[in-house]
Amino acid sequence: MQGIKFLIEDRAGFHIGDANGDLKEIFSSDQFFSAIINNAALLYSDDTVEEIINLFEIGDFSISSLFYGLDFIITSEEADIKKSLYFLPKPNIKIRSKVDSDDEIWVHKKIKKISYLSLGAYQKLLDNWNPKEEMFNYNLLDLIVIGNQFACTKEEIADLGLIGSKINDFKFIQKSSRPKLTVDRFNSEAKNFYYQNDMELIYTEIDDYQIKPFMFFLYEGDLKKELKAIFRLLVEEGIGGKRSRGMGHFEEIVAIGENELKGLSRAGNYYVNLSTLFPQKEEVENMISYQLAKRSGYLYSQGGQPYRKKSVRVMTEGSVLLQKIEGQLKDVTPDSFKQHNVLLNGKSFLIGFGGDR
Repeated sequence: MQGIKFLIEDRAGFHIGDANGDLKEIFSSDQFFSAIINNAALLYSDDTVEEIINLFEIGDFSISSLFYGLDFIITSEEADIKKSLYFLPKPNIKIRSKVDSDDEIWVHKKIKKISYLSLGAYQKLLDNWNPKEEMFNYNLLDLIVIGNQFACTKEEIADLGLIGSKINDFKFIQKSSRPKLTVDRFNSEAKNFYYQNDMELIYTEIDDYQIKPFMFFLYEGDLKKELKAIFRLLVEEGIGGKRSRGMGHFEEIVAIGENELKGLSRAGNYYVNLSTLFPQKEEVENMISYQLAKRSGYLYSQGGQPYRKKSVRVMTEGSVLLQKIEGQLKDVTPDSFKQHNVLLNGKSFLIGFGGDR
């Protein structure tokens, strides 16, 4: 298992939407796949694009969704990175934490807000699986919480000396809602009033460190030269919506060292999925716990008229599985669209836990 970081400028804006037009934080693997194929079409022939799609179809290359991380940079030492934290979505299953009855309501609210766990916290969580009750017995209150949503182990940042309220209060994702008007291009009349929801990723300085957020994804398979070129182009082309307004762009890409991810390559009797998942019919019985999300929207092909894609429901990141499953590339081509197939990436990206099978 390997990974790639997308480095981000301070206060970089992103507009990642869901099927209802609402803002969401994770750029899911199905959206990421679409961005990859769209950029492949800018660089390569139709035959090469089909070859890239086939890599995903047969499982020779697989990707997770895009997640968040933090670089802790020593400001006094020529911008050297002292520590990098990589966060993954909390599994969609019960996690039993030790709670004092007097603080039960407050504690449960705090735990519920935690959405992402660092790699160190993730490994500890997976090591405390209770197969009889199908839940994790792990005290999330032992973790250091960063800005309510993100949590890491004390050991991961102990050498930084940042344990305390400074790191607890740091929120690097800032969401905003701005009023907008649409203007008729023929008569310049103001028409629809609406709010545009966006988010910014923000740097901060705490003590001797500058803390920079980034995005990253995990992958398995051979990173062919064509894929490398596509990811480099994504830096400029960007992801998500409102890219013509400067949103969704990156500074550069950086490979993540295998030693930073070695704890994630693990077998198991159970699996947690880190991608959008559309299981094959015979695989559904292996789902233990999951959340569903709708995927729909429009297809804009070469600037022509928009076509509504077929609507499907997928399983979101953090789903827990009884066995290893593959998922599928789901055809969501509109009935009236004949130029090419439109595929949704519902392939799995799994981490095992709960012992060797």
